[in-house]
Amino acid sequence: MKVLTGENQEIPQLKLDMKDKRILYMLTRNARFSYAKIADHVGLTRDAIKYRIQQYEKNGLIQGYRTLVNAKKLGYQSYHLFLDFHSSLEDEKQLIDFMKLEENINAILKFSGRLDYEIAIMAKNVDQFDNIMKRIINKTKVLQNCEMIILLKTIKSATLTEAFIDNVSIKEETGRNDSSFFKDFMKKKDDDLDVDETDFKVLRELANNARATLAEISKKTKLSPDAVAYRIKKMIRQNVIIEFRPVINYHALGYSIHAVLFKLQNISEENEKIFCEFIRQQPNVLWATNTLGKWNVLLYLLTKNQEEFHDTIIEIRKQFPDIIRSYDTLIAYQEYKYTYFPEGIKPLKK
Repeated sequence: MKVLTGENQEIPQLKLDMKDKRILYMLTRNARFSYAKIADHVGLTRDAIKYRIQQYEKNGLIQGYRTLVNAKKLGYQSYHLFLDFHSSLEDEKQLIDFMKLEENINAILKFSGRLDYEIAIMAKNVDQFDNIMKRIINKTKVLQNCEMIILLKTIKSATLTEAFIDNVSIKEETGRNDSSFFKDFMKKKDDDLDVDETDFKVLRELANNARATLAEISKKTKLSPDAVAYRIKKMIRQNVIIEFRPVINYHALGYSIHAVLFKLQNISEENEKIFCEFIRQQPNVLWATNTLGKWNVLLYLLTKNQEEFHDTIIEIRKQFPDIIRSYDTLIAYQEYKYTYFPEGIKPLKK
């Protein structure tokens, strides 16, 4: 899941031309690409690229830049709670305020549907998750239902869907390495984990500001720019840093997000592989993952309207009538918190 309109925000829908789409596509490939590099690929001047991106930020289309962190590599598992409860607006606000302060909660999403909220929690083990879950449940006044899943293997993860970037053509990346670390991602080897507290300091600065310059990170961490660059490269090689992403507000593009939960049956290893590959190829799927719990697959669809959404669901059901036992859909309504690197993630003790 990515970004929806936040609290008390009214973001107008924007019309984009092909140049805008190319710029956004370049940023989704690597949010640290320089204006000059994007200009080279899009066919505009550096100043024109800078102006357009600043307009995206000003208009609320881009609401920041984040670093996608591999929490599992750092020893943390991702758990998601789906809550259905009926309470007053004041009780609901108190619960949200409480969850915002929970260091291990990385996402709070509100839905319109059978379930009210999705709470994403990163915990070291089941005991830690259980303690956090109990604190949340104890804060809910009238809890009707609570469903839990554990995220297993990511099927697909994107910032913009293929349906949105259709016909966007970008030439192959060439040239020397730079502060985007693009080439380091290309030659990533998944080295053995060796992340210390200093690496975490660098990661903290990058987590919610993926376009922070090496000089800015250097100033805050008391490291030289070269030392900062070395540590970022190391974490990329170790698959701790997965990607640098823009925070896209999909509402500003006229899109809606639906969460879809699938319960599967008659699952063999081969059937599951075929199902996951079909999901991966769907152009409207933004993110999908295998899960453990009541549901087997969780995915998010990015669609322009209800017809497009229903067409996608019908296509999936038509292809797998003997595998899909049941499914549930939720309309993503509001986002209260989202980060890939919550404060509760701490360095591993050696």
